[in-house]
Amino acid sequence: MADGIYRLSTCIPDAAPGGCTFKQFVVVVDEPLPFHTGPRRMFPLADGEVIDLGGKRVRHSDTPHVPHNSESRVLFEEATGTLFYGDLSTRAGNVPAVTDRDIVEPALAAKALLHATSLSTSTAPLIRCLERLDPPMLALMRGSSKRCCSDALSRLADGYGALVRPG
Repeated sequence: MADGIYRLSTCIPDAAPGGCTFKQFVVVVDEPLPFHTGPRRMFPLADGEVIDLGGKRVRHSDTPHVPHNSESRVLFEEATGTLFYGDLSTRAGNVPAVTDRDIVEPALAAKALLHATSLSTSTAPLIRCLERLDPPMLALMRGSSKRCCSDALSRLADGYGALVRPG
């Protein structure tokens, strides 16, 4: 995906119509980092903490209820600008590892199909905070990771925001 960052991917055919791809990421440095979502107690990281992995640094950001529960969080690898942002752009099916194509419309379609993303008035603002990182790579858990993503986070925030607005 990026220098020293690898993706492990498994498509589970019956997880959703068309299947669903589950991913884990590995940052290979002096102290390698495997990344996957899970209960917060498994990952004692403080919000805003920068962790030096010996060759790469990751910044931890809490994103409560975005996309799922109160324990949601993302990591931003500073050297490559890779944002490991979990299930914010889920896509059904067996997809390529990395894409330059649109990820927002498939994410909104997956939201309508699977109802897996929590939507609240804090969803769009939290995504806009991530947008300020200006990541050149979005590492998704379920779907193709996205290169050249300058407007993807903004469009995703707009799309999710529109789903929350009344009427």
